[in-house]
Amino acid sequence: MDDSAHKFSFFPYSPTHAHCVTTIGNFDGCHLGHQALIRNNQELGKRLACPNIVLTFDPHPQQYFQPETAPGELLTPERKTRALRELGVSAHYVLKFNAELSHTECQTFYNAFLRETLKTRALTVGDDFRFGHLRKGDARWLAERGRLDGIQVDIIPPVSFDQQAVSSTRIRKVLTETGDLSLVKNMLSHPYSLEGTLVRGEQLGRKLGFPTLNLEAPLQIIPLDGVYCGYVWIEHLSLQAQAPIIKVETDKLLPAVFSIGMRPTFQPEEPRLCIEAHVLEALPPGREFYKIKSAFYFEKRLRGMIAFKNSEELKQQMAKDVKIAKTSLCL
Repeated sequence: MDDSAHKFSFFPYSPTHAHCVTTIGNFDGCHLGHQALIRNNQELGKRLACPNIVLTFDPHPQQYFQPETAPGELLTPERKTRALRELGVSAHYVLKFNAELSHTECQTFYNAFLRETLKTRALTVGDDFRFGHLRKGDARWLAERGRLDGIQVDIIPPVSFDQQAVSSTRIRKVLTETGDLSLVKNMLSHPYSLEGTLVRGEQLGRKLGFPTLNLEAPLQIIPLDGVYCGYVWIEHLSLQAQAPIIKVETDKLLPAVFSIGMRPTFQPEEPRLCIEAHVLEALPPGREFYKIKSAFYFEKRLRGMIAFKNSEELKQQMAKDVKIAKTSLCL
């Protein structure tokens, strides 16, 4: 497989990977289940004095085989690498999922990548992990091969919350069907966030006395239409050079009320999704926040999207939303 078929990101330095410990999966969202795999892998790495490496695939196999019906992503590939770095992973190894890899038998994959490329001394996988052509390889197969080759294979059971297994699928469903961002936060261990570029809006919020920052829709799953409260990170306005993903310190962010939807009150001729934040603290005067990076962190859903009779009713509701948001965020 040529060099374009993989990407290796070491951080914060470039250690030798003559030997390593590895965990494999999709790691979309880096939720509690993923974090359990990473913690186990880190413990193995410390004991064996090896870098702990996460191996993922891009695109996700489901996106490769069924692009029309594949679910959206909780994390973009770039944000996934950053999230893994925040979690203390030594390196992120990304394999390009293509026709060649899809037809690679589990034994070939095991030999080529786990033994020869990474020289894996120990391996961590989830109980439901499957790999190789027609998904013939699984955690038990790896455990048996590892026993023969002197590679320790730890199989980690699912992590549950509210008596249900935590999974990327479950998180996606909650985001799009109920918008329960409090539940999502509990499954992720951190608030769900969208990151992108701020763009110029139509100044409707400013006219109502609630100016907003407008986020260009990112290539991530967008929560269900509605009003939320949470926090905002703005490039050049924060001491943090990049928006945090996992290690979120809300005291370093700006509290805000968010609106996600098509602005039904104004009935635009060409409705488009708007992702807006009204910051609850004063921003530097005389400064325009366009064409810079920002991240919106969602803590709690306040209400669904409503079409009001007129802008005055909307303005009154926005004032109520701000009051509720301040209470929810303990401001």
